[in-house]
Amino acid sequence: MWPDPYAADARHQALNADNAVAQSPILIIGAGAIGGVIGAHLCARGDDVAMIDVATSHIDAIKQNGLRMTGTNPLHVRPRAFHPDELTQRFERIILAVKARDTEAAMPSVERHLADDGWVLPLQNGLGMLDIASRVGERRVVGAVIAIGAIYEAPGVINFAGRGDTHVGEIDGHTSARVDQLVAMLSCVQPTYASSNVIGDAWGKLALCAAYAGTALSDSDVLPLYELPSARAILTRLVREVALAARVNGAAINPADGIDPASFVDASDPEEAGRWSGQVAAWRNYTTTRTGIWRDLAVRRRPTEVAAQLNPVLEIARSHRLATPALERLLQLIAKVEEGVCPLGMETFLQLDGS
Repeated sequence: MWPDPYAADARHQALNADNAVAQSPILIIGAGAIGGVIGAHLCARGDDVAMIDVATSHIDAIKQNGLRMTGTNPLHVRPRAFHPDELTQRFERIILAVKARDTEAAMPSVERHLADDGWVLPLQNGLGMLDIASRVGERRVVGAVIAIGAIYEAPGVINFAGRGDTHVGEIDGHTSARVDQLVAMLSCVQPTYASSNVIGDAWGKLALCAAYAGTALSDSDVLPLYELPSARAILTRLVREVALAARVNGAAINPADGIDPASFVDASDPEEAGRWSGQVAAWRNYTTTRTGIWRDLAVRRRPTEVAAQLNPVLEIARSHRLATPALERLLQLIAKVEEGVCPLGMETFLQLDGS
């Protein structure tokens, strides 16, 4: 088991013990890669976990044989599993783990199952927590950003491919008991920290997601790309444009999974390898070698969440008259690959270079 980052802190130890009693059940909406890993760990520590998902075969497999987690921390647990129309219960604690592109479709489930005095924790890429807060009220949303290696392998089977970290915080930045409780609860999965700037954390992850989308176009493993100066230059432009959009929007962007997007804003050398060293170290902790975006394009052959993540960034940039040519090319190329009119490969990746 990954060591509790708060093992020396008696307050967090007590909170973790209290949470393990599972005073109220937890609903996970979206039982795929991230939701599956989180749910398996929470089940293993004694929480009453219910899961819903639109993937019929996945839910049926969990009902029949439980949820198996392979990889870093193998587990076999039996959460309560439901098709969306089977569940009527309301919950004080909800984790939303659907992809950003599916947030709107999942909102009726959030609204139907969230108790009046409950909270929802969106474990998603992007700024969706703000949209969710506008729907259910900010007091009923806790912000979060997660970096984790997780892969949906087959119905009822999730691969835990490597630990990153999780940041949890109130959207307005204030401290709260529920954030402390969530930090203790999610520390059973991987290191989890309270954040006073979870929106900045989300912006940092957006910058990283832009780079990940770029690597996916190459049909190459991530680490070899980071070794190529020409590839680093392309990926740097993507990160830099997201960081600039955050800056003009008044957000203080935070590091994400070993990369500090703010350091790219005024970079004089776009090929400098040092800015990517933290990402290189992070990927060496994962057993997978490619991103979930690549997997959506090349293996599952389904639309990615890239547009849902990055279109809000482009809208913010346009509202401030900020040019984002690299991000616009990225979205165009991802769309072409999704439509089947453009192949994955280095030739497509190099089209991101508009210089």
